[in-house]
Amino acid sequence: MAPRDTIWQKIETRPTAGRTEVGFGALAEIIGLHISLANAAILQNFKKRFETLQLTPKQTSLLWLVSDNPGVSQVDFARLFGIDRATMLGITNTMTRRGYIERRPMANNARRLGLHLTDSGAAVLAEAKAQVAIHEEWVKRRFTPAELDTIISLMARLYEDDDA
Repeated sequence: MAPRDTIWQKIETRPTAGRTEVGFGALAEIIGLHISLANAAILQNFKKRFETLQLTPKQTSLLWLVSDNPGVSQVDFARLFGIDRATMLGITNTMTRRGYIERRPMANNARRLGLHLTDSGAAVLAEAKAQVAIHEEWVKRRFTPAELDTIISLMARLYEDDDA
């Protein structure tokens, strides 16, 4: 592992394609910047893989979660992923309109609707899972198994913390 000073030096002088070198300067020490840049790289790779399926990461997660938990409510999904109600409604409406999920009254509370995968949803999810495996390999090959455990543990501290 490179010493901390070497890592920061590399980050501060990151070249841009065909342009003058631009460094992050003092921004290099802003952890949110690195999380944002890493997230952008991951999302770009995801978009390339999912262009033909026309699924976003949240839509893919919804299909997967509904497959694993038939009858899950929109509210429970939104809470799990930290999504506001309006965004959640948009995601489920899109997936319903495409014929990938359907809403059905819950057995224990007919006023609440549970989400269920349709046959079309199961088919597109199977394709999505294959692409997720390739995408995950792209991400994971940059780290050792121990580093992956550490990354997940450290990131979880941020999104599981209620002391915002």
